[in-house]
Amino acid sequence: MAAARHSGKIAVCVGSATGMGAQSAHQLAMEGARVVIGDVNVAAAEALAQRIRADGGDASAQLCDITDEEQVNALIRGTAQRLGGLDLMHVNAADLSLAPIDGDALSIDLATFDRSIDVGLRGHLLCTRAAIPLMRERGKGSIVYTSSDAAKTAAPFQFSYYVTKAGLNGLMRHVAARWGKKGI
Repeated sequence: MAAARHSGKIAVCVGSATGMGAQSAHQLAMEGARVVIGDVNVAAAEALAQRIRADGGDASAQLCDITDEEQVNALIRGTAQRLGGLDLMHVNAADLSLAPIDGDALSIDLATFDRSIDVGLRGHLLCTRAAIPLMRERGKGSIVYTSSDAAKTAAPFQFSYYVTKAGLNGLMRHVAARWGKKGI
C-alpha cells in the first residue's frame, strides 16, 4: 500500500465504478482512505470494492443514480452517518452513451440535452449540496469534479457534453469562492 496520505479519511466516489473514477477510488483507498463507491453500475462498483479490499484497502459499494436526489443523499449522508463524517468527495459522472446522439444546438433532441445536464451538471450539484454541510461540520473537506478540455473548447457536435463541462467548471469556481476560505 502507498503512503498513508489519506489515512483515516472518509471518501465518497460517485460515478466511479469504472475508468478514471475507479482509478481515483483505488488510489484514495491505497493512500489510507475508507472509500464508498456509488454508481448506477453497482455490479462494477462492487467488483472494484472487492479489488480494493484484495489490495489491502477499505472500500464498499452502493447503488447511486446521480440524477436521483434521494439516492445521492442516501450515499453521501448515509456514508457520513455510518463511517463518522465525510472528508473527500470525487464526482466523476457522465452519460457517455449519449455521445452518438449528442448533436449540435439546432439538431439535438431536448431529451438528450436534458439527460446530459441531469447527469453531468445537476447530479454534481446534488452531490455538492449533500457534501458541503457534512464537510462544514468537520471544518474542512475536498471536492473534486472530473472535467475535461471540453469545458474551455468547442466542437461541432456533442454540444450538451461541452455545456455540462463548462457548467461544471462554473460550479467548481462557485464552491471555491463561497466555501474555500472555510476549508472546503
